[in-house]
Amino acid sequence: MKLILSITTLLLFTSNLTFSLEEGETIDPVLASFKEQLETELKEFASSSDIIIPDGYQGGSLILKYQTRTYMVHKRSKGAILSELEEREGPDTKGILLSVGVQKKGWINQAWTPQISQQPYWQTYLNVYPVADTEKQLYLALSYRPRTNEAWIEKIKGVAEGMTGDPEFPQIEARRSRHQLEGKLQVHPKYLYKYFITDFGDGQECALSRMEAQLKSIEPGSLIRVQGRLEIRSHDGGNAQNPSPFPASHYINMHLESVEVIEAPEEVEVVEASSGGSSQPD
Repeated sequence: MKLILSITTLLLFTSNLTFSLEEGETIDPVLASFKEQLETELKEFASSSDIIIPDGYQGGSLILKYQTRTYMVHKRSKGAILSELEEREGPDTKGILLSVGVQKKGWINQAWTPQISQQPYWQTYLNVYPVADTEKQLYLALSYRPRTNEAWIEKIKGVAEGMTGDPEFPQIEARRSRHQLEGKLQVHPKYLYKYFITDFGDGQECALSRMEAQLKSIEPGSLIRVQGRLEIRSHDGGNAQNPSPFPASHYINMHLESVEVIEAPEEVEVVEASSGGSSQPD
């Protein structure tokens, strides 16, 4: 038998939210502490009626929904984007969809962390936070849109960072999430991304976003060194309502923080034709 308490919220996009726990089941103490701090930090819009403790996770999972909606997106299977559509919940224009799970400290998740995963209509920040004085960690997946209040996003991250007990955690994470690549700058005239680098790793390429003015001033073919945050972006290929000339695809993108030119393109030696002799008939 389950004990279920249904609470209706006044939010337009999130109604009839439910707390659901098995009889005798309790919320994990780490998650309970996170939930309490989250409600304090987000008191201007979040309350217990906006937070779900889903059934079947032994009280070790939490979901916060604020102004979410249903989207029609292409299904994915083993990295491939399929033509079949499915319904997925995500944040609306200014919304938030947060999922937090308690894991054993050191547990390796499938996605590298920290990273920002680009979804068709929103982006999701993924990270792991070791909880101080415990053998547990929090796995956080925070989905939001470009117009979501940035202060709310930072407050949510701040609650998780605070539970590590390490005041230097944000600086450590910033260094850990910064990557460096070297490759030749290339330009797509018309594609999902304009600037990218090639000739690194095993013939890989990486799209570049931000700092377009600086990239524009660099001659294509130059060997450059870039630093920034790597992320995976997805393109669903469009549909009848939202057509696209480009096929469905995933690609790696770097959110640039710095660009440095190492070497200009090699000059092509032009060999002039010999003027001696004539091949024309008399």
